Amino acid sequence: MIFKITVLLLIATISDIIKAQFFCKNRHGKRVDWFVGYKQPKNKSQIYPGATFHYADQDSTEWGSAENLKSPKNAIAVTLKQYYGSKKQKPFYFFYNDQKPNKESRSHGNHAHAKGVAIFGDTSGFWLIHSVPKFPSLKHYFYAQNGEIYGQSFMCVTLKTTSIEIFAEAMKYIYPAVYGMNVPKTFLARFPFLNDLKQLKKKNIANTSLMKNFKSNDGMIFYNFAKSDKYKKDLYSDMIARQMKVSLFTETWMNGGAKDLDSDCSTAYKVMNVMELNVAGNKFANKNDHSKWAIAENETKPLVCVGDINRQESQKKRGGGAVCFESVNIWKLYKESIVEIENCKV
Repeated sequence: MIFKITVLLLIATISDIIKAQFFCKNRHGKRVDWFVGYKQPKNKSQIYPGATFHYADQDSTEWGSAENLKSPKNAIAVTLKQYYGSKKQKPFYFFYNDQKPNKESRSHGNHAHAKGVAIFGDTSGFWLIHSVPKFPSLKHYFYAQNGEIYGQSFMCVTLKTTSIEIFAEAMKYIYPAVYGMNVPKTFLARFPFLNDLKQLKKKNIANTSLMKNFKSNDGMIFYNFAKSDKYKKDLYSDMIARQMKVSLFTETWMNGGAKDLDSDCSTAYKVMNVMELNVAGNKFANKNDHSKWAIAENETKPLVCVGDINRQESQKKRGGGAVCFESVNIWKLYKESIVEIENCKV
């Protein structure tokens, strides 16, 4: 009898350990190391107007078939479902968005211009970076109506929990607007630096920018860029292009009241704005896209970045960042989506 109880307890313990893992997932529920996603601008001719989403991961050579962001069977919903179904476990979670998903409509200008979610269990977790205002909800999955009109970008990376410091350090630099957080005592015991995250305050740190390499759960190298509001420079031309030593094509929001930054060819590493795109057969102008991504100009160094910041004068004074990686296949998907770029002024 004692043996039977011991076995049952062991099984329960193993089950809890297994449940204490979180991963990026595709729409079929398969664990993946990372993925990127593109939500199309709203078009009445689409099969899912305002919610058409295309997915790609390490095995992709083209954008996946259309997924419905309003359905529970898309990669974003399936990935987040792990959190919504884990409330008894109370994992580490951290939700941030400069436009929080509640009745409050104003943008939190004192905080980073950044949106994302991080969920970690005992052994693994994921970091989801996106551009959708007021998304996602803390309580259950639904795609925010205000995210329908414009295009939106997504990236999810699976990490070992022992790599949680890379996320925490980035948050310290950018100072995001947090609307949901849980830091378990077990995490504080393992990772004392999370105390700074739990009591996140705007601090005067010695450096105003951060660039660090990190590895995904499967060992792929990523580059984490973060800047504080004190950096006061463009994320793409002054940080990413210079540090990675590549010229960039950038697709960011250029449809607000802020002064947009022109394409810049003044240095060895150019940064050129994308003006028109065609993603999975849907052609649209930059003004209809709220995404934030950048790629290297050439395939020689197939850099792909997804992040937070727009190329606008006001964004120099906002915290934010980007996560980058190298993949020929994914680089080609973004490169082939570019129809027109803004030439540099002579």
